[in-house]
Amino acid sequence: MASTDRITGNYYLDTLRGPTGTGDMYINLAAGEGNLVVKGNLTVVGSFSKIESVETLFYDNEIVLNGDVVDHYPDEDAGITIRRGLSANVGLRWNEGIDWWQFTNDGFVWWIMLRMIKDDPNPHLGGHLYTDCFEIRSSDPCNILLTPGYTGTKANTAIQINHVDSAVANIPYVIGSTVFYGSDPGNGNTGLFIVDKDQRKEELITKRRAVLYSLVL
Repeated sequence: MASTDRITGNYYLDTLRGPTGTGDMYINLAAGEGNLVVKGNLTVVGSFSKIESVETLFYDNEIVLNGDVVDHYPDEDAGITIRRGLSANVGLRWNEGIDWWQFTNDGFVWWIMLRMIKDDPNPHLGGHLYTDCFEIRSSDPCNILLTPGYTGTKANTAIQINHVDSAVANIPYVIGSTVFYGSDPGNGNTGLFIVDKDQRKEELITKRRAVLYSLVL
């Protein structure tokens, strides 16, 4: 049986403090199977809100945190924390102290998200760098290894810094630069060449050529 009450003005329900020190009010809709519909704005005033549900659906496409920050500069962080029981909490937050988005995987160390290399004075890769066709990695003691064609494809040159001479690998040469590259060994038998600003291909000196030059000179 439906029931409708109409009133004029505000309507208040006040509960008195009981023996346990609380004055709670409970609404039981069809033994927990009914719906509570509020047509209008809902304002909850209190220090703690708790929602017990399996699934919560929001029609809003934006969720605003720190909604009370209106007429002053922000002075506190805001974010989302995920509780994981016996495991450490994880989360995502905006850090007002440094003006960066951060995340944590262990609940202790907060890492900066989406930081560009130019904004990081001390970048760390944490592992090898793999591109579409070559690999850059480090090896003890602090050696730099460049591996062309690591995916199984054959590289045009074994080693390349800047651009290779167009006659060697069909890559445009940048005027004014000095190019160091690897290619098939020539008379010097090194396979290492240098191209200067005049685009002259000079093979690096070998012991055999050094002896020959010393005899000539």
